[in-house]
Formats: sequence, C-alpha cells, structure tokens
Amino acid sequence: MLPYESKILTNIHIEKNAGTPVQKWIQDTYGKKRILIYNPLTDSLIRADQFIDVTNSIINWIRVNSGYSPLVPVLQKLVLKYVRQSSHSSAVRNIPEETMIIHGHFTANKFDDLVPNALQSVVIGDPWKRMISHNRQWHKVRGQSNQRVIIPYDPKMSFEEFASLPELRNYQSQALANKKLANFAAVGTPEHLVAFTQRLLTTLPPPPGLERIPKIYRVNQTPLNGSEPKIVYSKGFEDKFTSLHSQDYEIFHQAQVIVSSYANNPSLP
Repeated sequence: MLPYESKILTNIHIEKNAGTPVQKWIQDTYGKKRILIYNPLTDSLIRADQFIDVTNSIINWIRVNSGYSPLVPVLQKLVLKYVRQSSHSSAVRNIPEETMIIHGHFTANKFDDLVPNALQSVVIGDPWKRMISHNRQWHKVRGQSNQRVIIPYDPKMSFEEFASLPELRNYQSQALANKKLANFAAVGTPEHLVAFTQRLLTTLPPPPGLERIPKIYRVNQTPLNGSEPKIVYSKGFEDKFTSLHSQDYEIFHQAQVIVSSYANNPSLP
C-alpha cells in the first residue's frame, strides 16, 4: 500500500474494552463505506460494508443468549473461516479516498507508515475486569478468535496462569506501543462511552447529511443466562496481578483523568 496523506482516525480496539459498541456507533455515524476494518487473521484491511458485521443485532442476540454452549466454538470456527475467505477476496490494496476511520485489533504504531500523522483514539479499561472478560471469552470460543494475540486453548489452564502469561501482561500498554495517551485525539473508558463518542465528534465531524447523531448501545454483552464460569483464584493473587500489570493500571488511571477532563461526561446507562 502507498502512504495515505489525508487526515483519518485509527481507532484501536483493545479486546474486551467495549470496542464492539464503539464500532457500531462509528459505522452508524460515519457510514460503513468510510470505515476500514483491520483483520489480524490475514493482516488486511477490509471496507466495513464488505466485512461480516459483528455489531448486527442478530449476532448480538446469539452472543447474549447462547451462553457457553458447545455449539459456540463450532459456530465461531465457521465465522472465522468466512472471515479469512472474505478478507482475502475483499482486502483493499490502497486506502480509498472516502476513508475516515480504520478500526480494529492492532497496535498504535501499526499504520504509522501507511497513514502518517493519523489521529488516534482508544478505550482503556480496568485491567482486572478486562482480564476476567478476556478469559471468559477465551473459554467460550475455545481460544478461536481474530484477536491481536491468540492464546492456544488449554481447558486445564487456570485463570491465574492465563492472567500471568507474558503475552497478556500489560496487554493494553502493549497496544499503545509506547505512545502517550495525552497525544491521542480521543480517550475513553468502558464506563464513559458517551463522552468518548462526543470527543470523536469534535475531532472528526460526521459527513454532511447526517440528520441525527446515533446513540451508543451496549452490544457483545456477557451472556445473560448466568452460565459464565466462575473465576477462581487464590488469596493474594489480585495483589500479584496488580504488580504484573502495573503499566496497565497506570494508563487506566491516565484514561480516567483524561475522560474526567472532557466537558461533557455522562455515563452510559
């Protein structure tokens, strides 16, 4: 690909940090034809209107109600097969002129050469809550995913072992690739997505003709049937976790300070 000169936004979706509702909102606000989705499985960019829509209401209903059924990893395997095939056939070779946003599971420096001086945005979550959600998702799909880091599935691996893996330590800090949050155009936390989207609007105005700014809704929720596995860990592990993920706690605190500085800061109900 050739470098793209126009100003666009790269939105870093750190797994289990409300990235799916953010994706739905930017698609509804800016239009799928103006958004490229990064697929780490094939290391390719696909226009959102040519890629499987993970924000679809039917897909969200299945996620919420399927629990931890053994059918889930089977369906996930089929979805990933389709994602690979569609990514190979629909991948863009050069960034289309109408592109406004690149969204997906990638590190902050991934497109530095392709999109020089891009605006950047990210949502940073509580490290402990994020890791629990990450672990539950890993069990639910038996490790099959299109996330930035793939952890081979081992049903005998404990939560403590999972949360201590070198690949997952300071996972959010890894995604920032040594870039400072203070230099990001928009920073959010999962609890304050409305403030995050409002910040995006001031940074990257929506295209002409948008009659109403869409609301942001929660999608890709934890199953509601109470089937999620209990997280088991030994006494004192939370303290060890805090030490192992100290950089993530530092940037989470920074994100909270930045979000609180935004003039309008309502919480998502």
